[in-house]
Order: sequence, then C-alpha cells, then structure tokens
Amino acid sequence: MDLNLLKLLPVLADEKSVTKAADRLFMSQSAFSHALNRVREQLEDPLFIRTSQGMEPTPRARQLIPVIRESLGRLERGMTGSRQFDPATSARTFYLGAVDYFEFLGLPRLVSKFKTEAPNIRLSVDILAEKIQHEGVESGQLDVFVGIDSLQYVPHFFNKRIWLQDRFVAITARDRQDLPAQLSLKPSFRTCLKHYQSLDSDRLL
Repeated sequence: MDLNLLKLLPVLADEKSVTKAADRLFMSQSAFSHALNRVREQLEDPLFIRTSQGMEPTPRARQLIPVIRESLGRLERGMTGSRQFDPATSARTFYLGAVDYFEFLGLPRLVSKFKTEAPNIRLSVDILAEKIQHEGVESGQLDVFVGIDSLQYVPHFFNKRIWLQDRFVAITARDRQDLPAQLSLKPSFRTCLKHYQSLDSDRLL
C-alpha cells in the first residue's frame, strides 16, 4: 500500500469535502478522486459516503484513520530524529520563501544574526508568489514563508506568527497648506474631481 494514498483518509475525514481535501494536499479534485478510488479498490471498502453533512467515513475507515494518523506521525518523528537543534554547530540549509518587501527589510538583519549565532547554517531565499509559497511549505520544499497578512489567506493547518507590523507614512513639502488635518487612504471626492478636471476633455468618456 502506497503511504501517499493512506494520508488521503485523515485529510478527507477532517475536511469532509473532496474539493477542500484536494486543495489542502495541493492536488486537483480529479487526481484526489482517482487516488481515493485506488484505496477503495485495495481495501475493498467505499471508505467514505456522501451525506448532507459532507463525506462521512465508513466503519472501516473510522477504524483505520487513527492508526494511519499515529503511523504517519511516528514515521515523521523518526525521519526528523530526536536530536536537539543547535544553531551554533548545525550546518543545515533552510529554505525560505518571501515577498520582495522582506528582501530589503528583513533579510539583512537575518543574515547578520546568522553570522554571529549560526555561522554554518545556509539560507536559501526565493522571492515567490503567495500561492507558490503555500504549496512549497505544504510539500516540504520551503521551511517557512514570509508574506503580508492582509493580502493572503493562511490555511488553518499552518502555524502563523506576526513578525513585523508596519504603517504608512506620508511625506510632503513643509509649505503645503491644502492638506487636511487627518489623512486617509481613501481618496476624497474633491481629490478625484481635481484629477478629472486636469485631464483633457477628449480623454474623458
């Protein structure tokens, strides 16, 4: 039995939806359904039944899922080992995905910290799109990614930490007298009107 097939069962039990389970494993819905059918054939059991509450496991699947969870957990712990991580002596390579904002703001600080506290550790950084970063973490190609919280959806099965909070700053000439006391990110009607009045009439539709 392929272990990659067995891990479908606990994920489907959690999500109760083939579509959501496929998204969580970064598979297409058709690929997930095909893999599930292979498990059904090998175990000679439907494993999941479609109900009004979603996909519900059969008694056979309910019996197997805790065993699969425990077995996969033991395998993962065995692969990672029990040795404590020591940054001063480790020569591990960490793979990090990030938005370009992190490249000039956070990366210099991180490299400086590594030089003093983890001199043998290597850091591989890819500036990637948010979706690709999610896929990289889920598949194990990335150890972590750094993104912008308000611009992305973080799945509930990811560990999420706030690293930096930033704010907008406006810079203008000292002698400007036409600015309001409180600035806003929302453009005012007067600002929009001035913008359109400055355009040539033949450019307006």
